[in-house]
Amino acid sequence: MHTDSKKHETPTDANNVLAAGLSLIQAKDAAMIEGKKVRHRFFMDDEYIYYKSGCWFTQDGYQIPDVYWLNAQEQGWDDSWSVVS
Repeated sequence: MHTDSKKHETPTDANNVLAAGLSLIQAKDAAMIEGKKVRHRFFMDDEYIYYKSGCWFTQDGYQIPDVYWLNAQEQGWDDSWSVVS
């Protein structure tokens, strides 16, 4: 049986989960304090967000408005976060 080892590789290398099952607060702390990339279970394999210079960004460098976090807690985004490399 042949498996393609590059099947899940992405240019961002965001598939390596370092910690899973985090709450939104834990994920935000990992990103803000430790400089980690974080991903929610609703994200695609190559999607993540990160925190830099007081702002949140997507893997493509788009800034996420702070108001996002107010709505995120209401929409089921409060858990199922992971830290990725």
